[in-house]
Amino acid sequence: MTAADQPLKFLAVDERWIAETACIRRRIHPPRIHPQPVLIVDRPWEALGVILYGTVHREASDGALRMWYLAIDADDHPRLCYATSSNGVDWQKPELGLCEFRDSMANNIVFDPPGRMDGANIIIDSDDSTAPYKLVCHLVTDGKEALWGAVSRDGLTWEMQPEPIGGGFSDRQQAMTFPDNGELVVLCRAPGMFDTYAERAVYRITSRDFKTWSTPELVFKSALDDPLHMECYSMTGFRWASVYLGVCERMHVAPDVVDCELVVSYDGQQWQRIQPRTTFLELGPPGSWYSDWICTSSNPPISQDGVLWWFLSGRTGCHDTSAPLNLRAIGVATSRIDGFASLTATEQGGWIRTRA
Repeated sequence: MTAADQPLKFLAVDERWIAETACIRRRIHPPRIHPQPVLIVDRPWEALGVILYGTVHREASDGALRMWYLAIDADDHPRLCYATSSNGVDWQKPELGLCEFRDSMANNIVFDPPGRMDGANIIIDSDDSTAPYKLVCHLVTDGKEALWGAVSRDGLTWEMQPEPIGGGFSDRQQAMTFPDNGELVVLCRAPGMFDTYAERAVYRITSRDFKTWSTPELVFKSALDDPLHMECYSMTGFRWASVYLGVCERMHVAPDVVDCELVVSYDGQQWQRIQPRTTFLELGPPGSWYSDWICTSSNPPISQDGVLWWFLSGRTGCHDTSAPLNLRAIGVATSRIDGFASLTATEQGGWIRTRA
């Protein structure tokens, strides 16, 4: 790195500034998961669960929090819903009058496209004054899978793009912005992934205009030292200080549970694991709202009240478990600002030599 590229702060997960150490160890600091969820099923269109395969955004003007989440009705049909909060704990589900459910417009549904939707991420494109809100979702229509885009002026009323982002993409994608050059990035599963690797992996596609997208590029998958039946189910990504950080959903196919690991990238393209390999978001005890599955929303953690807030999706059953055994709720975890990891000395002390 040149002097002009030097960031104002270096994180303990960034290997580039460390030249040598003695009696020093890295410690990963998992967020503290709050025992009770903050958003639960309490509407008819949420009968089979609320899932944060979505996004939480904090408004710069007034600090209000806006959440876009999936609600699944009794017929197993997902819709994108909207909630607001002033503190991240107490959430309101406003009656917006935008979409119909059982002959009524009195609901908080904002997006109900044709087909079956699985995940919808929101990114805010500050360079687009006409439609700054961009949505990326996975849809199955007439038995065919594809990633689709939609745009909005206010994040509530959405217009589908005329053509899909790409066909053949499997479900589970995460959208992010790339501040280094203004690109829009989607971390996703690519067509042919299972034919090539016989397991889930993370690919990257990019666009500058939300219309033309790059060819999928593999950026992260299971490693030789991973458990035999572990796959990279999905991954978020965001810029933080000197690096890009990501939260990888680790699917343990046997015994069919999902937890999370923190990963890092220096260019936002190729990702690597952080040593030591430590679970970042652990599953809760039996009976908890996140006993079998936990993952984060697509956005970076939000700084509020002097800590970082991570918004989470949790389940009491995993991939092949159906309701009512699989209860789905949305919760929160908190951590120290910038406190993703630390460098700790042994009892006799230690030292770090940085690079010039």
